[in-house]
Amino acid sequence: MRIKLVVRVALGSLAGTAACSSAPPNPYANVSGYCAAYAQAICQISAACQFDASACEAYQTSQCNAQAQQAMATRVYTPANVKPCIDAVNAAFGNGATSVTITQLSSIDSFCAQVFAGTAAEGAPCTSDADCVVSGDVCASAPGITGQTCAQSTQKQLNDVCADPGDECPADAYCAPQGGTSKCVPAQMGGQTCSSTQPCVSADYCDKGTCTPLASQGAPCTTSANCMPGLFCDTYTSATVGTACVTAYTFARGSVDCEGFQGDSTNVGPSSDGGAARD
Repeated sequence: MRIKLVVRVALGSLAGTAACSSAPPNPYANVSGYCAAYAQAICQISAACQFDASACEAYQTSQCNAQAQQAMATRVYTPANVKPCIDAVNAAFGNGATSVTITQLSSIDSFCAQVFAGTAAEGAPCTSDADCVVSGDVCASAPGITGQTCAQSTQKQLNDVCADPGDECPADAYCAPQGGTSKCVPAQMGGQTCSSTQPCVSADYCDKGTCTPLASQGAPCTTSANCMPGLFCDTYTSATVGTACVTAYTFARGSVDCEGFQGDSTNVGPSSDGGAARD
């Protein structure tokens, strides 16, 4: 009987311990936790850059919070999706990294875009694909339609009618008004006039109203859309270093990319399209 009593007391003690225990708090429960972790992960480059990590973290945290507020205008913060984002940033910027490639940046973009999940249903207004709640939906408009809405992507061929949001023309074609409707027509070729409604073929970009060949590595740029596939536009600059199409950010003491990530660059930061690589 004494043995049974001891066992019962022990089991009762364990049950009480289990009842009182609780899961550790989620470090990403709110945006501030996410941004702190994101900044800390990026600023691991302080080893290669030889700068004060705390100054870098303060700057990156402020940038993250500003971007988060903008994202939450049309999306919702999703703590469950934070860890894969932070893991991707750690993989790229940690372990004494002296460069971060376009492949790594694309991975970060892919995971971190899910931190703020879209809430717009099909047919609802949107500003980007990330605003849409249905997987695979695109944020699109169509000729004659004001604004953009979330819609299913529908692939079209050259000369097909493309009157609905979500209708997507093939490569090197775009949707344009044609004879009372809209059809997929060839994009503008090199040297031809272009605009926001008359895009260029994929080998060119629209520069001051004229289709111009995409920039090669080292050439000046404004956004990554100006660069050849496999490159992105590094817009961190100094008095002696201008913007350029590159394959990676590079980190060394006094480099313009180190200064940019710390907040000391003469430019505002990565290109407006996030520095992602062109596919």
